[in-house]
Amino acid sequence: MYLEENIEFNSLRQGDILSSVHLLGVINLNGIQYLTSAAGEKKGWTIPNAPIYADVIVLSHSCEIASENDIKLTSIILAPIRDIHTATAPEKIDDLKRSNFITSSTEASYLKYFYIEPHDKLQFKDGAIVDFSKPFSVRKNCYDFLLRKKILQLAPEIAEKMVLKLALYFHRKNIFLVSSN
Repeated sequence: MYLEENIEFNSLRQGDILSSVHLLGVINLNGIQYLTSAAGEKKGWTIPNAPIYADVIVLSHSCEIASENDIKLTSIILAPIRDIHTATAPEKIDDLKRSNFITSSTEASYLKYFYIEPHDKLQFKDGAIVDFSKPFSVRKNCYDFLLRKKILQLAPEIAEKMVLKLALYFHRKNIFLVSSN
């Protein structure tokens, strides 16, 4: 599932796993405290809760976020990696794991998750899922910061499976896969 050799630590690629990144977008909207003027205009805001940090995976296409491609590089799309035990009922975990292999009978309820196997560098020891329903982006000036957080790189064939599932998640139509013999 992961590259053990030839990991590209000098660039970000689709399918890279980054450690301890601030999850933006998981703000509890009810927890925002707005600073207002005497006239009631919103002048600022604070969130009194502690930020949430977790492992994330890069969803942006590799050529789009290549550091030498300054024109196309505007932001980097990430998705959180969650404990597999929080994604579904215990008796359905095996079904979720098998849903990485896309067929015409894939359960739609699992399209939003991509299973990733356990690794000693990941915080979830029983495996985890990429949650496609919670993507967020950061500006391109975070590239070097994110690059320093890189801990794993998916093998190319696994990254391709993830991309196919991500595309199906957003497309959500019946797609017939054609295999070439």
